Amino acid sequence: MAIESQQLRNISKQIDEHFGSHKVIVVTPVKGDPPNQYEVTYNLPGMAREDNRIVTTTTHKIEISIPFGFPHFPPSCKPKSEIFHPDFDPAAICLGDFWHQDRTLPELITHISRMINGEFYSTENAFDEEAAVWFNEHREELPFSPSLITSSAQPGSDSIADELPSFSEDIEPLLFNTKTGSEQEEEQRNYAELVLDNYKKTNSKAAEYSPKSDSKEPEPVQEKGGWKKIIKLFILTWILIHLTGAGVYLFIKIQHKKIAAAEQSYNQCLTELETNNFTGAKKSCDRALKGSKNTMFVEQARSVDLTAKAQKTLQSEKLQQGLNGKIFVDGEYLQKTDADKLALYKKISSEGEDFFDQKLWDSASKKLQKAIDLAHNSPFINDNTLQELTSKLQIATIQTFIKDAEEKLNRKSWEDAIQSYSDALAYLRKLPPEVQQKYARQLQEKLAKSQFESLRQKADALFAESDWQQSTSAYRRALTTGKGSEAVPGEALAEISLNIERAKLYQAISRGNGEFSAGSWDKAIAAYKSAQSMLADNKKIFIRIDADTNIRKLERFILQASVSKSLEATRRYLDNKNLQAAKSRHERIIKDIKTSPFANDDDFSETITESSKMIQSLGHKIFLNEKKEYLLNNFQTLFAKHYPSASPDNLSNPVITLENESAESALFKLQCTEIRGGSRALLIIHYKFDKKRRTWQFSFNNP
Repeated sequence: MAIESQQLRNISKQIDEHFGSHKVIVVTPVKGDPPNQYEVTYNLPGMAREDNRIVTTTTHKIEISIPFGFPHFPPSCKPKSEIFHPDFDPAAICLGDFWHQDRTLPELITHISRMINGEFYSTENAFDEEAAVWFNEHREELPFSPSLITSSAQPGSDSIADELPSFSEDIEPLLFNTKTGSEQEEEQRNYAELVLDNYKKTNSKAAEYSPKSDSKEPEPVQEKGGWKKIIKLFILTWILIHLTGAGVYLFIKIQHKKIAAAEQSYNQCLTELETNNFTGAKKSCDRALKGSKNTMFVEQARSVDLTAKAQKTLQSEKLQQGLNGKIFVDGEYLQKTDADKLALYKKISSEGEDFFDQKLWDSASKKLQKAIDLAHNSPFINDNTLQELTSKLQIATIQTFIKDAEEKLNRKSWEDAIQSYSDALAYLRKLPPEVQQKYARQLQEKLAKSQFESLRQKADALFAESDWQQSTSAYRRALTTGKGSEAVPGEALAEISLNIERAKLYQAISRGNGEFSAGSWDKAIAAYKSAQSMLADNKKIFIRIDADTNIRKLERFILQASVSKSLEATRRYLDNKNLQAAKSRHERIIKDIKTSPFANDDDFSETITESSKMIQSLGHKIFLNEKKEYLLNNFQTLFAKHYPSASPDNLSNPVITLENESAESALFKLQCTEIRGGSRALLIIHYKFDKKRRTWQFSFNNP
């Protein structure tokens, strides 16, 4: 997938922040807006190759390009100066295990500075074997700079103290009583004075009502005659009459109170009977009956009525059955324990049905299950009622499973949701067919959705880790699961299909990059071509990918691999002294580049220039080798021609040397040894090759 402009802008911002004022590293954008290629200059000690000599220099340059599929694939790094290092060659820099997708471009640039400084280098499978030997021999001298500055102060950074939070030193404590000590003392003084004042007033009032010690006793009335006796008798008679009336009044009042108390006892009897307190009801009715009989003289009508009612209640079936331990429930008398069970069953089942009507499934399940357990232990509960409760319990339980599973699904806890839906289906299989038919499809759909999302989540994680093969496998399992479920939207399935193609594409590119790094050029080319075909065949699928642009990038990778393959072949030919094959390979490199869309790219233009120089050099060497070979093959004939007395069979050890060369000709010196009669003689002649006429001629003059 082509790297987005926003991502490139973020990378550019990171580079500015890290290297905008760096003392050692200078990073310059060279291509793209926002840039996708940078030139990095390192002003630090390092080794370089100059005129076939290994020297120390303090300026090094590399080029970094942000590749297709970044950050899953590492940036392309290429030296722009003659850096002498085991992991550097003219076409690339080996990063080893340094790069992974969590790395940043500033981290990579800094890492390369440390490579140049001699802190990191390979000793096995190095790009430059000569450099590996050199670094190994000089490892005690490494690194070249003991303290390499890797980053500059970041703009806007303050001292640590500036980052710490500040706290006020004048924090008031929180108190329940906000009055100060002086206010509390003032309030206490005022209260004490008020108490003292009231105390004094109270004592003053008491003194007013106290008897005075000097008061006089009333003087007795003295009798003065018999008429006073008559008055005393009258008063005594009056007192007796009134005392008798008061006694009658008091007796009647007491009787009224007794009948009222008896009626109260009867009412209490009815109340206790209503609450099934049969022993208490009997005692209260007995008290009422006794009280009514003791008041018949004064309250006859009330007493007769109360007596009848009390006797009727005492003889009632409810009280008699209750005293025998039975309670009237649903048209029959039951033992109290059974009646209590039935009452508890009704209470709990009613609560369960209320919860059921409110769709409070978990509470309904618990109550209904408890009611059913009570019903199984009681012979007085109707079977039809029990069957209805069981049906509601089944629905409430399956709804509890569904609610629990949906909560986990909404939290995207896919594995937990899968377990809950599986448990729900396992429970559902135990229920009647009509219940299964109602809920089975819903549960299976949600289970499939949870399984789909779980597989997609795992696949996304593998995709993020660049594990293309495993992510492809997981995406395919998710796709198979999702296709059979109506709960999985078509958009999600389309996204999965796209991710499968993306993973396959990235896998091909990753394989190509790996083969490229290993120098397996044919395999790298095959992998890149496979990625090209995927892009070309799926342009409609890769809507968010600029397929044409990325096909062109892959074509460039293929050309790079092809050129690298040819350069490697030329080195082998040169090692084997096969100059003509090496020359032909360089000619092929030039042809491949010139017939490609990248003929004018800087990198490939340089390759053309270098190959052209090699072709010219190799052509000259081939020319000279051909001429020397001709002279070697014919030296005996040529010497015999100019030394008539020499016998060709006596001539040996020919040596051919180029004496002089110009644009028009090449002069060669021929010498050999003549053995005649046990003596040795050195014979020398000169031959000149005319380049224009392409002819040989004997040269009389030495060069």
